Amino acid sequence: MLKLSILACMALSTCSAPLMAQTVEAPRCGSREAVLSHVVDNFAEVRQSRMMTSGNNLLEIYANEETGTWSALVSDPQGQTCFVEHGDYYEQVEQPKSRGDL
Repeated sequence: MLKLSILACMALSTCSAPLMAQTVEAPRCGSREAVLSHVVDNFAEVRQSRMMTSGNNLLEIYANEETGTWSALVSDPQGQTCFVEHGDYYEQVEQPKSRGDL
């Protein structure tokens, strides 16, 4: 069981690095309002994309195109929102015009 917990922790990158590289401590999970407030107020990140997961959760990417910081958030249908990953060097890429441009 401990081995499984360690593997899960490593897969989510929650063991080896602080949650927010930007140095402001973030709530890992909380109300949608509280987590979004942290992202917007501390890092001026705005939503870049959103999608529904196979588990009926909302996955969103927030980023600040000027500083390059980004956060991935997952919200469940009950309104609980969690940081799942974050980082630096966000870059918006152009959509390919054809499959050959991938």
